[in-house]
Amino acid sequence: MSYFSFILGIILLALVVIGFKRRFENSPVASLYYPALALKVMSGITLGIIYFYFYQVGDTLVYFSDASVLSHWAVEQPGSYFKYLIYSEAPSNILNQLTYLSSVPRAQWLVKIASFFNLLSGNNYYLLATWFSVFSFCGSFYLAHVLVSVKRELKMAAVISLLFFPSVVFWSSGLTKESIAVASIMFLIGIAINWTTKRELNVINVVLGVIFLYLLWTVKYYYAAILVPILMTFLIANEVKVRFPSRKYWPLIVWIFTLGFGVLVATFTKEMLSLEILPPLIFDNYLQFTQKSMNGDALIFPYLDGTWVGIIKSVPAAILNGIFRPLFWEANSFFKGVIAIENTFLLVLFLFNLKNIYRSLRERTLWLYSSGAYIIVLSAFLAMSTPNFGTLSRYKAGWLFLFTFIILQDNPLLQYVKRWSHKMNKDE
Repeated sequence: MSYFSFILGIILLALVVIGFKRRFENSPVASLYYPALALKVMSGITLGIIYFYFYQVGDTLVYFSDASVLSHWAVEQPGSYFKYLIYSEAPSNILNQLTYLSSVPRAQWLVKIASFFNLLSGNNYYLLATWFSVFSFCGSFYLAHVLVSVKRELKMAAVISLLFFPSVVFWSSGLTKESIAVASIMFLIGIAINWTTKRELNVINVVLGVIFLYLLWTVKYYYAAILVPILMTFLIANEVKVRFPSRKYWPLIVWIFTLGFGVLVATFTKEMLSLEILPPLIFDNYLQFTQKSMNGDALIFPYLDGTWVGIIKSVPAAILNGIFRPLFWEANSFFKGVIAIENTFLLVLFLFNLKNIYRSLRERTLWLYSSGAYIIVLSAFLAMSTPNFGTLSRYKAGWLFLFTFIILQDNPLLQYVKRWSHKMNKDE
């Protein structure tokens, strides 16, 4: 790869960043654009440094290795390279150098995307990772913009949870599937909120929605299988609420039945999501992770046995442990300690805000029901299928931003800190 492609990649990336910024020049969160972007980019670079020099193994390194093989091949035989992007057909000398082949379709797809942007990165891992970080940042900034535009009082909760919360920012940055998946989730949620609040649903939004849904389904189909039924349920129930304002309970009734039907349909979209295969698949993953994890580094679910009965018995513990563990007294390493401090902080904020959350549930707030369903289902199933604390922390990025956003809204503890801060400033 030449320095020319590296310089060209930087210029194109800068144009993308500036162009996206201009699109939201009048956004209520516009002043935070570059600070949040800088944090995102640095997180992606830091993630690469950790994997290169600390772990020395990991998916992100394999993605780059495979992408490098393909991008070098693209320079030598561009026609054959583009044929591979479409049909996954390549000569044996190329296939023998790749780790992720058609037997691992999601990873292979990511490598194809990465190889194209690697052509614009001069085969530089960190510039390639920055492309992914910028895309992820665009999704988080867009959702923050939408939420704060709807209600200015949501600014602190939206900004912290989407743009500055440590694990959300870190694990959805760099050359990872999560960068694409989390950005796609945020774009889809933002488009749905725009429709329900501003009735903004044009051809461009529909096309973008289809693209982001395709991206999400391709890299993390289980996120899509949960998110799509819940978003559709939210949109339909909200439409009932708008059209029949005098029918207080109709939206909730429609929400319950539509969600049930949507989840049932989702089980037929992929073999691994079927009701017969899912329980033993979760149990098999659970056994693999617990056997590979050191003592104390994974969640334990004694009732899990590969049946729906075992899953149902394990769900309450899976939700609580999946959201809040490890806590600070369980930390026995630096990285586990960082996770534990954040989880303990979340637990304290959650307990302080229980009253507000309960009130919103009593008021039958559709967005809270929908967000809660998404968080509960994902946290439970991910905790059972990926119980290792390190892996679970990375996968939580797909829903943690929503949970953080909910518990930060009108949180009494934060309001107390804010009042105390103002008082201290006045005294000075």
